Amino acid sequence: MQRSYSIWGFNLLVSVSSLASGATLHSDDFQTDLSGWTTGGASVSLVTTGGPKGVDDGFLRLESVFGNFAAYNSSSAWVGDFTSIQAAEVTADLMAAVSSAPLSMRLVVFGPGISPATSSRWTSTLAVEVPADGVWRNYAFSLRESDLTRVVGVDNYQSLMGNVLRVMFRHDSGTPSSGGEPVAGDLGLDNITLKSTSLAGDFNNDGAIDGADFLVWQRGGSPASLSAEDLMAWQTNYGLPLGDAPSIAVPEPAAKSLIAMSVPFLRRPGRRRF
Repeated sequence: MQRSYSIWGFNLLVSVSSLASGATLHSDDFQTDLSGWTTGGASVSLVTTGGPKGVDDGFLRLESVFGNFAAYNSSSAWVGDFTSIQAAEVTADLMAAVSSAPLSMRLVVFGPGISPATSSRWTSTLAVEVPADGVWRNYAFSLRESDLTRVVGVDNYQSLMGNVLRVMFRHDSGTPSSGGEPVAGDLGLDNITLKSTSLAGDFNNDGAIDGADFLVWQRGGSPASLSAEDLMAWQTNYGLPLGDAPSIAVPEPAAKSLIAMSVPFLRRPGRRRF
């Protein structure tokens, strides 16, 4: 359903529902199955006890004698439009066994292409270091453009986040590569979670709410495309940094004018359009 609003003298048709998306904000806890996680090289298995919570807490085990070390998911919960659900990071509990080599784990996100094998790939710019000490720790893998490096393809970040084909964890030390590197690894993974850490109004997930987010809204790229609610969220939180942003942003002159004229002057005409 759509409604008509007048903004600065222009009539806009505004959606009152969110865009459809296959991907969902969710968590895979491996209590009953592998939740779609698999591998093309190393072996994956379901372990029914010994996860972060101890006895009876299941987890995914990824093992390799010496080969490429990766686990990936292409199921419906992990495929689709990450922008529409404001996906901002993937968190996971990881534990490298004492028999494993130390691991440098990166998140890899596969974007548009005929198939995952030919699609673009973006990977964590910085790997998280997992020591081989048998201790469970929680790690966060950012999905922000500033924290990812494109290693395959030419598609831009917006295309990637709008059409994710696969999500992968991979050992890859040093400079980000397109294929990872072999290792003798034994890794436990649990509570793999796709989440949004964005404050309402941060439509491009860059850690700040500014004029760039208004342009995303204006182009229909916010969660509820062209909605008055999303515009209100942007106006309310304008200037706020998120995460590790160092300071309050100073609004650009043009954006100040947009704030002054935007939501306070939204008015609904007498007739609704459906």
